[in-house]
Amino acid sequence: MHDTDTSSTRKYSTALKDALLMIVVFGIIVILSIQFDLYEYLLLKLKDWEEYEADEIILTLSLFSFLLAVFSLRRWGEQKSYLQQRAADAFLLEEANLQLARKAKELEEHKSRSDRLAQMVNYLQVCQSREEAYDFIRETAGKIFLNSSGALYIMKRSRNQLFRVSQWGARQYVEFFSPEECWGLRIGKQFISHPDKDSPSCSHYHDRQGFATCIPLSAHGEITGLVHICFKDAWETEDANKLPDYIQQSLALFSEQVSLALSNLDLAEKLKHLAVHDPLTGLHNRLYVQEAFEREINRATRSNSQLGVILFDLDHFKNINDTFGHAAGDLLLKEIGRLLTQFFRAEDFCCRFGGEEFLILCSEIKPEEFSKRCETLRKAIEDMRVQYQGKALKKITASFGIATFPENGNTFSLLTGAADKALYRAKHEGRNRVCFA
Repeated sequence: MHDTDTSSTRKYSTALKDALLMIVVFGIIVILSIQFDLYEYLLLKLKDWEEYEADEIILTLSLFSFLLAVFSLRRWGEQKSYLQQRAADAFLLEEANLQLARKAKELEEHKSRSDRLAQMVNYLQVCQSREEAYDFIRETAGKIFLNSSGALYIMKRSRNQLFRVSQWGARQYVEFFSPEECWGLRIGKQFISHPDKDSPSCSHYHDRQGFATCIPLSAHGEITGLVHICFKDAWETEDANKLPDYIQQSLALFSEQVSLALSNLDLAEKLKHLAVHDPLTGLHNRLYVQEAFEREINRATRSNSQLGVILFDLDHFKNINDTFGHAAGDLLLKEIGRLLTQFFRAEDFCCRFGGEEFLILCSEIKPEEFSKRCETLRKAIEDMRVQYQGKALKKITASFGIATFPENGNTFSLLTGAADKALYRAKHEGRNRVCFA
């Protein structure tokens, strides 16, 4: 472009010199004609011009020079207009090249962002827990949205507070805040704030430098969390106070995929919990304890320790259902489940074996301690007083059967069979007692 400007300037200077030269020639002819009687000399040399007056010849020459000068000036003006147009075209071309380069950069960044979003979706789908998803979001978000920082918040079950589970970037964000402090949660959609915009700011975010956006996360029509992202740099757009459309689209896709992934993890967790827990008491179910038994047997074999199986049944439970209804019976079973959770260690396995039967699998426990614990549990059940609709349920007792590994067998069926026989012996001997296999 520099060479083009130099060439145009050279042409402009040449045209200007031509015009000035013609003006000078015209002036010299006029002066010579007046001072030296040039017209008489011309009459002597040019006999063919005798019929013309000298004034007419001078006037003709002067007119010719004037026309030549006018032509040169007009050409100079045209050349000047041409050069100005060339300069304007060059400026427009440079602007177009800059816009094209900017668009190319935006497309490249958008492609990179889309690729990272697709990668994030693939990895979020195989995360095994929320904690794993939180860590992955923290590592990925800053790479998807360059020059940004942000945080992911989850709504508590009480729905009166959101707590931070992940953050990225240099800025620090509050650990807790209430839904009323966020405009995005108030209006139920994405909210964007900027220091130069005439808009309110969220109370949970105090550093108003650059763009800040709050995007609610929702599942099944209910808000479950919030994505908060801040951008420090501005974009070269027509409206400097507005997030570019491609950034807003990426933000919407990012929040949608995060919300979907967390919702799927919740659903998978609920299904997993239902698969291994009894929905009424919250204890493990029979299938889970049966699978855990294989691990505990191998552990007890390696450590040469005992493994105890407690099987107990609530005495005359049918009378509770017949007298007070099944809702009262369910309440009693829940209380038994709560008691077992408080009574046994975290490494023990408590399960609802079926109906009003419960099974406890205890590892690495001495026989005398095992017997003492069973007797203490029997007494705790006997002392229970459960209220239902303002009325006390009948006193409940339980009969226990106990089997141990390796004395009574080395498989789940052998040990539970031995414990079941001991339980029926306790029933026949008068109930509310503990019997060993």
